[in-house]
Amino acid sequence: MAPRNQSESVGQSVDPFGIDRLSVDYDYLLFKIHDVVSSIQLKTIEICEQQNNLVEKGIIEQVIDSNLQNLQELLKKCEELETHFDMLDQIDVIVDSFRPRLEKVIQGHVASKK
Repeated sequence: MAPRNQSESVGQSVDPFGIDRLSVDYDYLLFKIHDVVSSIQLKTIEICEQQNNLVEKGIIEQVIDSNLQNLQELLKKCEELETHFDMLDQIDVIVDSFRPRLEKVIQGHVASKK
């Protein structure tokens, strides 16, 4: 069995740039986006059904105000979702810039072995 320090250094050399962590963070962000979209979808359906019932029954003023407040909350969630998509765009920029740098490091490492 390898000593603890040696096994830790092996783990770090397997993923020295933290790609696994980035992958987990990316998957979590996608999950979070999906969760927000599902929440928005359910809330939108609920609000539309409530509004339809109100129109059919002729109940108007107070309940519509409440529904407008719910819609404003829904818009806030949409803005949060937009922020998550902005984060995805930033990850894309990071990944695009990371590949050439990684290739340079690998080439430098190969060259230093020669």
